[in-house]
Amino acid sequence: MIHTVNLYCTFISLEIYNYCFCKLKNYVNSLRYNLYSKKSNNNHYRCYKTNCFNNIGISSINLCRYFGSKAGCYIELVVNCPKVIYNADETKLVNVTDYNILEEKFNRIIQHLNHEVFGTNLLPTLNGWQVRRIDYAVDIVTPFVNEYTAIFNKGYIPKGFSLKEYYNTSFHIKSDACNYNFYNKTEELAAKHNIHINSNVLRLEVQCKTYKIRKLIKHYSLHSSNISLLWNESIAKDVITEAITRVIGANDFYPLNILQNKIYNSSLPKAYKHYAWQLVKILNSDIFNLSELCKIVDASDDCKKDLLRETLHLYQKRLTEKRFTKTKVAIKGLNYSYAKSYLNKINLSPIAIPQNCQAEYLPNPIKFLQ
Repeated sequence: MIHTVNLYCTFISLEIYNYCFCKLKNYVNSLRYNLYSKKSNNNHYRCYKTNCFNNIGISSINLCRYFGSKAGCYIELVVNCPKVIYNADETKLVNVTDYNILEEKFNRIIQHLNHEVFGTNLLPTLNGWQVRRIDYAVDIVTPFVNEYTAIFNKGYIPKGFSLKEYYNTSFHIKSDACNYNFYNKTEELAAKHNIHINSNVLRLEVQCKTYKIRKLIKHYSLHSSNISLLWNESIAKDVITEAITRVIGANDFYPLNILQNKIYNSSLPKAYKHYAWQLVKILNSDIFNLSELCKIVDASDDCKKDLLRETLHLYQKRLTEKRFTKTKVAIKGLNYSYAKSYLNKINLSPIAIPQNCQAEYLPNPIKFLQ
């Protein structure tokens, strides 16, 4: 349930940082690699990185330094846990029961770095590092991978998140706290790594950054961000469940015609049925997701142009102003929040299974975590 972990260790002095920098630079240059500066460098922050240890599971070693009132320096290791534990096998996720194997192999890597690169016991063993980022993930084997990614693309983008680019077969949103990556792992392995597997795998991944880790520490009453505390199955499942729920809710999924029958055969008052069905029909008849549809419903004429420009850019101009205006007219009088709440009362999602799918029912991915 874990993939990548970013571990950091603070240097107690600038002299140790400079010593580490020189030793690492000389070593990577001897291997014909580089210690190069990151693009994010500025007057307040400098970071230099190398990927020369990628083959043994250390995707990157970063040497970072802050200037000014918050001056400090540290070393960061980006650890690809499956590579470290399973000897470069990138098709797997790490189980929480594999912690002892990770610790043993990671400490061997540290011993190698201390002996071959730094010439002294500069870096601590695993227990002496803190977590800057941890990626919790689950793989779901299902023939309906692309149908699930289409459902996620119809979902809601939570406050603070942004959808940088639209993909038909994957869903990626980012925030300062964490990133959600829901995608076809089988296709990704074939395209990026030339690894071909027989099963269809849906990867649901949540990358927890520093702010999210602090919230996890507080919520679970942890005393630090030590990896031994965050290496926890319950925390991983809770984080992934929260991500799924925030985007597509907790209900299961049905084709449009079955959704219509369930709405009109429910115990909702007649007017509520009308608004619930109107929301479902409009959402699934156009390329809008729930967030965009909510904005369109609430958009005034003054902000319509800005919203249209943003949506046109996201969908590469597949959405015309005429279509936008037509949708705005069609939903006149619809209250998004009320319509959504009516559907929640009868345990239905407004998102329908894609029309080209033969399935008459798809369980919510949350059920695969239980």
